[in-house]
Amino acid sequence: MTANNRNHDAQTASSRAAEPPPVKAPVLFACWPGMGHVGILAAEYMRVVLNGRLLVELDVAPYFLPDAITVNPLLGLDTIEPFLNLCRDQGKGLFVLVRTSNPGSADFQDARLADGRTFSEMLADRLGEVAAGSALLGVRGYSAVGAVVGATQPHTMDSLRRRLPHSIFLLPGYGAQGATAEMTRGAFRDGRPAIVSASRSVLYAHTNP
Repeated sequence: MTANNRNHDAQTASSRAAEPPPVKAPVLFACWPGMGHVGILAAEYMRVVLNGRLLVELDVAPYFLPDAITVNPLLGLDTIEPFLNLCRDQGKGLFVLVRTSNPGSADFQDARLADGRTFSEMLADRLGEVAAGSALLGVRGYSAVGAVVGATQPHTMDSLRRRLPHSIFLLPGYGAQGATAEMTRGAFRDGRPAIVSASRSVLYAHTNP
C-alpha cells in the first residue's frame, strides 16, 4: 500500500469517525503535529488548526474542533510561547515533543549532557517549569502543556514523569511500533494521567486479524 493510499484511508476513517457522536462524556481531539516555526508564523498556524480551517478538507469541521496540537520545541522554548498564549486565551492544549517513539530518536534525545542528564530529560526539566505556571494549570492541577513521550521508551518513562508531574502524557507507539501496556506503566505513576495512542494497529487491523 502506498503512502498516498494510506493517507486517503486515514482521511476517510477520520471523516467517518467525525460524524456526530452519541457521546455523553468529554472527548479529547488532538490534531496534526505542529510546525517547527517561530514567532508570528507559529501563532498563525495555531489559529488555523484550532479554529478548524484545516479540518474543512476532511469535512469534519462541523463536528470536531481540536482541543490540542503537538509542537516541536527544538528551535527553543520561545517558539512555543505564541502557542501558550493561545492556549490561555482559548482554553486549548499543547503536547510538546519530549521523547518520541521512532527508533532514530535515540540519536539525539538520549544524548548525554555534561551534567549526566539526557537531552530529553533536560527538555523535560525546562518544560516542567513552563507547565507548572498557574495560568496553565486546571482545577485538578494538570497543565494545558502536555508531553509526547513514546510508549516504546520505557527506560526513560519514570524519569520524565518525575520531571513533568503536571503534564498529561501522550504515548504514541502502542501496537504497530511494538509498545505494550506494561511499557507505559511509568507514565501513570502515582495516578498521573496519560493517553495511549494506537493508530495504525487500529486503522489497519483488518489486514492482520
